[in-house]
Amino acid sequence: MSLGDLSATAISGGTAPGSIIASFQATIFDGPGADFAVFENAGAFFNSHDVNFIFAELAIVEVSSNGTDFARFPATSLNIEPDANTPDPNHDQLHTPFGRNFAGINTTNVNNLAGTHPTLVGTPFDLSDLAGHPLVTLGTVDLDQIRYVRFVDIPGEGSFTDSLGNPILDAWKSVESGGFDLDAVGAIHAVPEPAAMVLASFTLIGLLIRSRRGA
Repeated sequence: MSLGDLSATAISGGTAPGSIIASFQATIFDGPGADFAVFENAGAFFNSHDVNFIFAELAIVEVSSNGTDFARFPATSLNIEPDANTPDPNHDQLHTPFGRNFAGINTTNVNNLAGTHPTLVGTPFDLSDLAGHPLVTLGTVDLDQIRYVRFVDIPGEGSFTDSLGNPILDAWKSVESGGFDLDAVGAIHAVPEPAAMVLASFTLIGLLIRSRRGA
């Protein structure tokens, strides 16, 4: 399910990014380590550097117990725009041999955003990262009773920021896959407890709230 990708005109006009909610029959709880994983169709197309560059279309991840109140995972994204005139020993710049709209990101610079792992490899999320979130400390979101996961697409040209105020960069404006592509969500800790990590069945609630291509 693709969430589309906003154009510069849509972004400047205040159009909200696409979002979608996955609801679970099982209840995800906060266990040791990662509690669920998100699968996207990112591609490992870049092999010219000694770091893990991925063609990625990223999304913010939020969780809820009641389907109304969502706690957002604190995320960081430290990649920067490419500049041929600036040394880049740590490969923090986007890798753009095929253009900005097919950029590769250094995934070691990104934390708690969905879409940083290639196809069939899930991006893990640990509910304990939300222990200090105001909705969790108030008891509105129960980390042992998670039934909903929301994904909010990130147009990766830098207008949208991480938890520290850094611009979040990814391939933009994507023309084929159209923004974050949700393939599946895998429950690791759930009631009833799975014998092994399995793909939890989910219902897509918040289908595209704008067109696939953006305004």
